[in-house]
Amino acid sequence: MDKRLTARCRTMRRARAALVGGLAFFVATQLALNVVLDGPWAAMRDLEFGEKLCRLQARLKEAPERPFLLVLGSSRSANGVLPSKLAAASTAAGHTPLVFNFGLVGCGPVQELMLMRRLLRRGIRPDRVLIEVHPALLHQEPGVFGERIWMQVSRMESCDLDIFHRYLAETGGCSWRYPDSWPWSWWHGRLVPAWSHRISIFNQLAPLWLEAASRQDYFKQIDALGWMPSPFPPPTEENRRRWSENARNEYARAFERYRVTALADRALRELLEVCRGEGIAPALLLMPEGSNFRGWYPPGARHEINNYLTQLHAEFGARIFDAMTWCDDDDFADGHHLLSEPAARFSERLGRELEWPVLARQPAISTATRPQPSARPPRRR
Repeated sequence: MDKRLTARCRTMRRARAALVGGLAFFVATQLALNVVLDGPWAAMRDLEFGEKLCRLQARLKEAPERPFLLVLGSSRSANGVLPSKLAAASTAAGHTPLVFNFGLVGCGPVQELMLMRRLLRRGIRPDRVLIEVHPALLHQEPGVFGERIWMQVSRMESCDLDIFHRYLAETGGCSWRYPDSWPWSWWHGRLVPAWSHRISIFNQLAPLWLEAASRQDYFKQIDALGWMPSPFPPPTEENRRRWSENARNEYARAFERYRVTALADRALRELLEVCRGEGIAPALLLMPEGSNFRGWYPPGARHEINNYLTQLHAEFGARIFDAMTWCDDDDFADGHHLLSEPAARFSERLGRELEWPVLARQPAISTATRPQPSARPPRRR
């Protein structure tokens, strides 16, 4: 009897030890995975960010002495600004600058601020930064419209939480995608990253194990300087009409009672303050839009945008490049995303307008793109 009891106790001790050891191994694995997902394996938490970060770090390592211009913006910039064309049209003291496109899908002023903070924490500090100002994303209202609809909380880094909390956590819109329990969404991604980010992990390590619908091969097409080719095939008139209608539906709430709202204004100003504190020369860019897309803004919106940018120039000395009318309607797939060939032509012109040596010495609004002055500055909201 004693022998059987002793054997049972020994078995139970071994089972408990195995259970505790298994749990400890599981917890240690998740902790280690979080560390590498915030560092060298960033692409496995946020594939688009990670792919671009890897390429940028490689370019900086190849030529750390080159002057460095960083492009921040949305998918408009990601598809529309070719760094190779900008660099070819710009020179600085006899050196070809490094231009890198860090445009991300759905990125507005809040995420541009997050991105700049992320890069600075990693020791990446550009000499100049070209910041896309997406006019529709200057209008962000809680529960109505904003860049939060494109954000996935589980992909944010811990260093992003302060910005997210100050700008977006209190907004209750789009509850079908972002419930009020956003902290749980973030913590879930941290507690069990092997599950939360399994699709991205498999995309990186074993893409052939995934079904075609789960593959994220598009971001693999990002070139060495961060440019993403247009995802749209050569459009027919029917496709262009349908894609434009989709764009209008996507931004419909931004066009209703359009104005520059406090949320977007605060985020953009904070980004410009960060640039000022780091000694980074900023410039602001309005990307091209088709005549149909421009026609969706209500009367007076363009005037308010120009007044707002004029005020930012006066306060921060940021050059303004207003390229909204630079391209023909046939250059767009959906009224605001440039196709690849028109993007190359646009980038060549933008490179000439940038006048890199001038940008390096004293930021100023170019005469070709100066917004019309206003007798009264825009109201703060």
